[in-house]
Amino acid sequence: MCCSCCCPPAITALFYLWLRSGFSKGTVAGALTFFPPDPPLYKFIRIGKNGDELPDHDDEIEAVEETEGDIKVENGDDDDSDL
Repeated sequence: MCCSCCCPPAITALFYLWLRSGFSKGTVAGALTFFPPDPPLYKFIRIGKNGDELPDHDDEIEAVEETEGDIKVENGDDDDSDL
């Protein structure tokens, strides 16, 4: 049996969660999994090193903008293959 004198508090909490779930690993994993609400009830705000709020930054949009200039469309008329 696990006790608070020999185990760290996190281990003790996991043990009791596992015990109360009827020794179900899936129930413990489900209890520890975070599913954000939809729509979100919160908003992430970027803060700079000096504590000022920074504008929103979307990595996905920036990645698309960076690759748009790299896309090269070739004309199939110059294909010399004998298919």
